Amino acid sequence: MKYLFVLFFFLSALLISAQNNSVQSSLQSLQKKGIQEMNDTLDTIKKLEEEVTKNPKNPILWNNLGYFYEKIGKLNKAVESYQAALSLDKKYLTSLYALGNIYLKQGNTGEAKVYYQKTLEVNPKHWESLYGIAMAYQIEKSYLAAADYFEKVIKINPAQIDTYYFTAFCYEQLRLYQKAVRKYKEFVVMAFKMKKIKLYLLFLEQAKKKVDELEKKMKEEKI
Repeated sequence: MKYLFVLFFFLSALLISAQNNSVQSSLQSLQKKGIQEMNDTLDTIKKLEEEVTKNPKNPILWNNLGYFYEKIGKLNKAVESYQAALSLDKKYLTSLYALGNIYLKQGNTGEAKVYYQKTLEVNPKHWESLYGIAMAYQIEKSYLAAADYFEKVIKINPAQIDTYYFTAFCYEQLRLYQKAVRKYKEFVVMAFKMKKIKLYLLFLEQAKKKVDELEKKMKEEKI
């Protein structure tokens, strides 16, 4: 029996060691992949910088340069590049939308909305910009405006599931509980319909909890 225990612990140690080696190997592989991707991105940036020097009147090159600057976190350079693209083509949708996203990330909701709105002037059905404006209003706690824009997103792209949840949240903040409950329920239905249960599991649990709380509150307040 003693030898069996020794053998058991020996095999367990080997298994743990093998698992640790496997994890370490995976981490090293991911690290190498990340380094390679960064090197590839830097090479691309260098080539694009050379290209825009040769062809400074090409908005596509400036936009692409902005994208790769943004990818490595050089947001100021990204903004400069996107602005350069827009100086050549003021309706360049990709650059307009990218600037909206950068300003939103930086918390500059006012500028973000300006560029999202300019994107919508080029393409009124650009639901991503409507979504961006909605998020900006939500950050500002302008929940009525946010809900309005989220509803516009749903009309154009009903498959954008998280929009239902955010719309419900806005209605809840406005004490429009019936609308909030309806949107939370629609969120649950869409998550199951689109087979996104695992992706939105925490949100689904929260939505169910919110529905129960709000329905109870409506009964108490006789809404």
